[in-house]
Amino acid sequence: MIFFLTKARHTYTMHPLMDEWGDEADVALQLLSYEELLKRKVIAYGVYIFADIERLSPPMMNAVVKIADRIEAEWGNAAVQNHPRKVMLRYQLLTFLYNTGVNNYRVYRAAAVTGECCFPVFLRCANDHRGSLTGLLNTQQQLRQALRAALREGVPADQLLVTEYCDTRSEDGWFRKYAAFIAGGRVIPRHLAFHRDWMVKLQYSGRADHYAEEMSYLSANPHEERLGEIFSMAGIGYGRIDYSMDGDNIRVWEINTNPTVIRPRSVYDSMQIGNQQRFAESLGRALNEVHSAFSSGQGSADLTVSDIGRRYEHERFFFRIKKHARQLVSPRLVGWLRYCRLRGSFSED
Repeated sequence: MIFFLTKARHTYTMHPLMDEWGDEADVALQLLSYEELLKRKVIAYGVYIFADIERLSPPMMNAVVKIADRIEAEWGNAAVQNHPRKVMLRYQLLTFLYNTGVNNYRVYRAAAVTGECCFPVFLRCANDHRGSLTGLLNTQQQLRQALRAALREGVPADQLLVTEYCDTRSEDGWFRKYAAFIAGGRVIPRHLAFHRDWMVKLQYSGRADHYAEEMSYLSANPHEERLGEIFSMAGIGYGRIDYSMDGDNIRVWEINTNPTVIRPRSVYDSMQIGNQQRFAESLGRALNEVHSAFSSGQGSADLTVSDIGRRYEHERFFFRIKKHARQLVSPRLVGWLRYCRLRGSFSED
């Protein structure tokens, strides 16, 4: 059995695959929330895919890391996909990719923006998937105003990232965003999206040449080797990478460990349904290979984790007290104070 772990509110990413595409995927997969995991005294023998890692609170992250360590120690490395301690989250990943030359743009934590920052920039959160919080910001003044607005709206200061804009527009004027999954060591191309705006959302232009280009991408899997290397460097064995091409160079936007896998059948038209069936089959085969590699090992006994759960409840109690205490203060006042603390990070225009 493969256990797919997410926060309780975010299991929806897998529901269509299991509910509507089960014939194509044909994989023994069980959804399990982290909240339920930490209530269990013992956990069943199997492969555990740790998804949704960026959404874990500090106490939950501490507990989940301990469980992953215990699983590996008892059942071997093949029993853990996406070990939470080894996975690079957005800031760490994008900084690493810039330092190694994969990306040519930088990200900064809001409190650490320097005079070397190249405009334009935009704001986004470190650990969510809502995309940009702003349009392109061209000056220090615009950046300060955007930070102040975000903080007053309650965005945590430690979650704000300032990201340099990377222009990947093609010569034909279209922005292209590619997406590919990793599972069982296999890189599986997912889709190719086109948009006139730099913030590319998944939608279909309806153009025959775009459809043909996407079909070529899905069949050729042209970036397989390089994407596999990036996934490996990021410590991610299951997830989806979003990226664009800058000439021959890959520019990575993010790797999501709990992406929406596939949508209900009714969403797709007759031209798209075949690609979705092939993707579901490919992902199912890859996940089955994960399970087969694990099943060839030794062991079968359930694993006791009740001590980790008890420690988690203790840490969670004090974490929630601190969180609720902060909420007693006006969010606008908190935002203003955070802005004042950050203000010294910026040079005057």
